[in-house]
Amino acid sequence: MDNAFNNEWLLYLLQTYGPKILAALVVLILGLWLSKLLGSLTVKVLKKGNIEPSLHAFIRSFVSISTKIVVIVTVGSILGLPMGTMIAALGAAGAAIALAVKDSLANVASGILILFTHPFRVGDYVEVEGSAGTVQEIQLLYTTFLTVDNRKLVIPNSHLTSDKLVNTTCEATRRLDLAFLVGLDSDIDQVKSVLMELMTSHPLALQDPKPSAYVYEYTSSAINITMRVWTKTEDYWDLTYSMLEQVKHRFDEEKIRLSHDQLDVHVMDSKHG
Repeated sequence: MDNAFNNEWLLYLLQTYGPKILAALVVLILGLWLSKLLGSLTVKVLKKGNIEPSLHAFIRSFVSISTKIVVIVTVGSILGLPMGTMIAALGAAGAAIALAVKDSLANVASGILILFTHPFRVGDYVEVEGSAGTVQEIQLLYTTFLTVDNRKLVIPNSHLTSDKLVNTTCEATRRLDLAFLVGLDSDIDQVKSVLMELMTSHPLALQDPKPSAYVYEYTSSAINITMRVWTKTEDYWDLTYSMLEQVKHRFDEEKIRLSHDQLDVHVMDSKHG
């Protein structure tokens, strides 16, 4: 008697819910396959569109997860689950996750902004937050730099989009400005002539725009004479060090005295009666 009842109950369940369960399984399997297929197609489209490689994994994951959410909602609808309850549950779960990882989400948003707006690229030399280095890798959460003394510097992307950032290698050329303090008794024309000669003859110095040398200011004990010369960005530091050496040698040859600001203090004896 019990076996007959159980069989009838099982048959009833299969007739009532079997088609729905079968349809839900078919939709789930096809949906998961479609999610994987869309992810692969997304990467192919991104590669053809010359989108930053660092964005590929993120966009692929976004497409895949979005597709899976649609599949889950569809499966729940087929099984007769209340759609309002499902959407509310998904929304609450999403809000809880977003609150828990809000800092990471801020870094991800900043990472996407960096990858799309290109304030810097891999290989650029960047100064930020009192640190500087060559960009090695741009990830969604953080960016990795290599400092000049070969240290690895990892900075969250949200800091890179909220703080002042200086990209010193984004342009093909840079201007080198060097200032020299010479004595008040120095011949200004002689000093400027020496600096112009060095700038026009140096192989790393560009002649367009033209180099220039001029009096910048007078101090209490010296004259500030500044030289400006353009060079290729990759030659900037080599030209800097070379110019500093050459200027000192030539000033010594020309008897031009380098000076510095100084404060003379005179002590006078006084007699008290």
